[in-house]
Amino acid sequence: MVDRYVAFIYIGSFTMDKNGQASYLHHITKLPPGKTETDFAMAIETAVHFYLIMYGMGERLQDEGLMDIAHAKMAEDLLCESPMPLLLVTQIVGWVYGTKEKICRDEKRELGNLAVACVLRYVKLKFWTVSQTSVFTAAVAQHGVFVAEMNVAGPLSKELEKKWPNVKKREHNDGQASKKQVT
Repeated sequence: MVDRYVAFIYIGSFTMDKNGQASYLHHITKLPPGKTETDFAMAIETAVHFYLIMYGMGERLQDEGLMDIAHAKMAEDLLCESPMPLLLVTQIVGWVYGTKEKICRDEKRELGNLAVACVLRYVKLKFWTVSQTSVFTAAVAQHGVFVAEMNVAGPLSKELEKKWPNVKKREHNDGQASKKQVT
């Protein structure tokens, strides 16, 4: 992780490099007895997971710039990329709102707002079926703060849709709505 932070200091960004040289501890002489370099492989599940780890590092180092770039990369993945699997979105809610699996403190609630926006996008654009939405709702019910924020954000999002009625959903070839387009 330190090499990514150094890269951020010099170039203002960082890369994930999941399987690259930075994924392992390469100073074999400094390994504890009985350990190999693969014992120290980074346990990164997805790009969003990595960005949350980098955001958490920014919190610990009190580096607003690192937090901002990690937030921006995460926002791009959650709001601009193709839909993520239901299980991954459920994990993201756990990483942001959970107790055991929580990765960052998120004192400013920036990541929480991002998770709520992601779920609203998936629900509004009908990326999930009704049954998938029900499965997701049951899976995140234990995260009371997330549920409360969704209960506030849902109606607010409907009010915004009323204020901007010329925003229409554009259809994919398969009939699912994917992006909004101003007409």
